Amino acid sequence: MNKKELIKKYGLINYPNSIEVDSRKIKIGDMFVAIKGKFADGNDHITNAIQNGASIIVGKRADNTFVNNIQFIHMEDTFDFLNRFSYDYYSSIIEKMTIYGITGTNGKTSTTYFLREILGSLGISTTVIGTISTFIGNEEYPSANTTPYASELYKIFKKSYNENIKHIIMEISSHGLEENRIYGLNFNIGGITNITQDHLDFHKTMDNYINAKMKITEHMKNTPLIVNIDDINVMKLLKRTDYKNIVTVGEGGDYEIKSYELHIDSSFYTILYNNIEFKIKIFIPGLFSVYNSLMAIIMAHKSGIPIEKAIIGVGKLKSVPGRFEIIRNKEIISVVDYAHTPDALSSLLNSVKELPHERIITVFGAGGDRDKTKRSIMGKIADKNSDILIVTSDNPRTEDPAGIINDILTGIKRVEGLFKYIDREEAIKKAVEIAKKGDIIVIAGKGHEDYQIIGNKKIHFSDQEILKELLDE
Repeated sequence: MNKKELIKKYGLINYPNSIEVDSRKIKIGDMFVAIKGKFADGNDHITNAIQNGASIIVGKRADNTFVNNIQFIHMEDTFDFLNRFSYDYYSSIIEKMTIYGITGTNGKTSTTYFLREILGSLGISTTVIGTISTFIGNEEYPSANTTPYASELYKIFKKSYNENIKHIIMEISSHGLEENRIYGLNFNIGGITNITQDHLDFHKTMDNYINAKMKITEHMKNTPLIVNIDDINVMKLLKRTDYKNIVTVGEGGDYEIKSYELHIDSSFYTILYNNIEFKIKIFIPGLFSVYNSLMAIIMAHKSGIPIEKAIIGVGKLKSVPGRFEIIRNKEIISVVDYAHTPDALSSLLNSVKELPHERIITVFGAGGDRDKTKRSIMGKIADKNSDILIVTSDNPRTEDPAGIINDILTGIKRVEGLFKYIDREEAIKKAVEIAKKGDIIVIAGKGHEDYQIIGNKKIHFSDQEILKELLDE
């Protein structure tokens, strides 16, 4: 949409230089949209936005007036306005992009990394938007949200376009889908990795959560949607949609995993496609990595890349930060992983069990101010799949960490081989202290994160840094 069309459609007095939801980022001539978040209400910061030079204010407390050349626009649903306006503002750029959208509870990040590697191996520059970071070509930027607010999301598109990058690989969170942060987007290729319990603090029920994930089909115009039919909740989703262009991964699917072999530093697997077997090697361990890499291969294949070239490309990825990340010395192997949902923890521990080992020592916790119902479930899973269990803190936020640990313990039956440490560093130290040659230490929950959120403060904390220091002693 050009400037004249945008001004006319929204009744603006001028064309804003930028769209911002953070009053601190406002510069002269910008539009400030006051949205209400979990911890702050933008309507409380309108004065600051004006002082910083905003020329247009959109919010519940604006009253459709003009004061000192500032336009005030009253809007009850500022989130909806932000989504619609941001898309219209950047639509001429967005429409020129090839967009890959990946949703699911677990595996989104790894799938984007695999797909980035495939495209990069063919000389295709990409932008990746996701949980760990945003990569525009080779430049890395921090991510505040898996799926940014529309105003920030489409700025990434613009910067990518200016750098001649036309391929966007996106993680799509359930929050992003439910809040329609991707308003107007249509994916050239879509993917659903799996759907398991998570974010019920936001969605309230699994039914709502599945429905949120299903919204990805609203952003597809009969383009291929790749889904994992080995996942029971994905199958439930498929029964609720009449979307036609579904490509299936799993038992009896269009792409079927026939066999696999897992090692501590690699995985081998064979797939059947069109009655032809293809052998694949990746360097990210774990059965879940088999599924994630295959999802990336299929997304590339359905975008027109020969499957043989996609298979070569996927084998070039050597690691994903905090996803089955191996840290070791001569005797002890440790695995750091982001697993923070019941299914992810189960998949992680089951993959570790398939590796040669003496004992599995698991360190994990659960986040505060989040879905409480999964805590005891994760406790039960860890109890079943570990020889020694150390329960600790994982971003307790404003909750009492001891209370969170007690919630986890309700799912644990054992008495022997169970330890509790509120201090996560002490928990990791205990794991290293008791580990013997042949044991595998699993530290789950934080993965790539280099912080702990205690109260409302973010404190530097890295599982990897602590492990490396302890293992070097």
